[in-house]
Amino acid sequence: DRYQLFVYSKEPSNRSLEVALHLLDWSRGLKVSSLLARHRKPVIDTITAKNLQKEYDSETFLYYMPKADCDALQLSVPKGFELKALSAEDAVKANDLWPNRHQGSLFFLQRLAAWNANVGLYECSTSKLVAWCFRLQAGPLGALQVDTAYLRRGFGTIVAIATAKQIAALGHDCFALVNAANEPSKKMFERIGFKHDGEAYWLRTIPTVPNIEWVD
Repeated sequence: DRYQLFVYSKEPSNRSLEVALHLLDWSRGLKVSSLLARHRKPVIDTITAKNLQKEYDSETFLYYMPKADCDALQLSVPKGFELKALSAEDAVKANDLWPNRHQGSLFFLQRLAAWNANVGLYECSTSKLVAWCFRLQAGPLGALQVDTAYLRRGFGTIVAIATAKQIAALGHDCFALVNAANEPSKKMFERIGFKHDGEAYWLRTIPTVPNIEWVD
């Protein structure tokens, strides 16, 4: 998906997966996203064999909740606020404040807002977007954030629950990927009732050809 690569295999040995990875063109750089721990080795082995450099390599905790549990979650929106779907304009704010903002990320978030389950929490008196949550391409909750002026009011929990219930309404279980060092977010998902169910990784390789740009 543009600069993102999603890697999965049902084969325990991952042999076919590693063969396929070697056939890809890595010259423009790839962001390997939502990489489950069981598929990490063939990716790292391919990067090493091709003598590629990594821009970053980060670990996330995978938190899981089955559909029935998502359906049973209680959602309470405080007085003076409302939940709505995110717009393309909202994605601009989300991108501007996103710690993982990068070249091409605005288009990425705008497309998620248009196509996937998502929710924004808005202040009724000002129509201001104060918290938001997207569903990423591979299915997890992601890019969840709260405006810094509205922190410590439980708004992250509200948008996480609201999006999880949307996903459950589609007939799906829900999961989230949280940076391993992000203790507040890990505790939030655990309080909601998500269970830690392994690790996943995000890594990006540096292009080997010059002047590579992904436009918004």
